[in-house]
Amino acid sequence: MNLIRKRKLLFFINSYSDYLGDFVEALEKSFRVQVFLTQKNTIFTNYKIKNKITYNFINRKNFNKKLENFSPEIIIVGGFKHFLIKKIIEYKIKNNTKLFLWLERIKKNFLFKKKIYSFSYNYIFKSCDGILAIGKEAYNYYRSLNKNTFLIPYNVNCKIFKRQKCKKNEINILFVGQLIERKGINIILKALKSIDHNITKKIKITFVGNGLLNKKISNFKSNNNFPKINLYNFLSRKKLLNIYSKNNIFLFPSLYDGWGVAAAEAMASGMALIISKNCGISEFVKNNKNGIVIESNSSEISRAIKYYSHKPKNIISHGKRNFQFIKKSLLNSRMAYKAFILSLRKFS
Repeated sequence: MNLIRKRKLLFFINSYSDYLGDFVEALEKSFRVQVFLTQKNTIFTNYKIKNKITYNFINRKNFNKKLENFSPEIIIVGGFKHFLIKKIIEYKIKNNTKLFLWLERIKKNFLFKKKIYSFSYNYIFKSCDGILAIGKEAYNYYRSLNKNTFLIPYNVNCKIFKRQKCKKNEINILFVGQLIERKGINIILKALKSIDHNITKKIKITFVGNGLLNKKISNFKSNNNFPKINLYNFLSRKKLLNIYSKNNIFLFPSLYDGWGVAAAEAMASGMALIISKNCGISEFVKNNKNGIVIESNSSEISRAIKYYSHKPKNIISHGKRNFQFIKKSLLNSRMAYKAFILSLRKFS
């Protein structure tokens, strides 16, 4: 363990995220960690990075110097299409550095694309020492390309989340993410319009995020006699933790999502889930046990909301199960850290 504590670990990630910060914080127990970012934010986020020692911004010009100065013994790259991947592999070979790729699943209906990936990027998968797979589907696929594949999903620090405090019969629904079509915003609004007024009058729904459909949500609130809608732009995690604690159902009906970290944050807050089967993290949701897995369409969203409106006790029981489950799962940064340490033993 003392040898592991002295190792220098470097992340290559395109942009910052809170879940990355959680995993880095957990890894810092045993490693000296640095993160090389390509950009601070996406067009939908507004993170403030406080620790400038851990997080550095890189480009093609300063990359080599910063890499040589840090001299990592372990490198983790988020995505096999990183714009510096060839340079990273060259460094790995030259310096005998351990290299891991941290990868989401590939879209199910892209079967032809899968073949292209496995053929065109075969040298990348062969060159790395292992793959950290984000979910079981990713694990099953990437294991065929590299036998050293380990299950390490995106994860969150469960300790910082507050347990939801909704009253017994409240139905407070929350969506967190980009306000774009792929995330299911259009079908949420269509579903709300179709639900009987006797149910909708009991519902409060909150949207948190930025995106092209922000105005559409505002207009829906004005034009459909649906006053209990709250809409917030991107929020800092401190403010978001408070929002989670005031809601008890998390709605995540994406048409496609490689994973879906916000759902893990909702679980850590003790919320029930309505989640699309097209989201990678849905593998942790069991129907009528800790949530409802749906198809990405308005009728399925309506059905799930009606289910919880008729069985409010299940909102509480499903939320409790999520709260208890996530602490012991790989969705918890502490558990993901332990799994990563175990995966490294293979190379000791």
